[in-house]
Amino acid sequence: MTPRVVETLQTVDVIAAEDTRNSIKLLNHFDIHTPMTSYHEYNKVKKDAPAGRTAAEWTEYCTGH
Repeated sequence: MTPRVVETLQTVDVIAAEDTRNSIKLLNHFDIHTPMTSYHEYNKVKKDAPAGRTAAEWTEYCTGH
């Protein structure tokens, strides 16, 4: 991962990951301790970040929001 991605994942309030089992391995490697939740199309609306909070959506490609 690029330094910018690592910084983004360290500074958001929550990481929404499609596959938390695989994501946690990479997050641990980079010493990232941001809370993570599972995120899929069927629960997308319920998992959106509350107002005033930031979230990163982790898919095959990681994108910050």
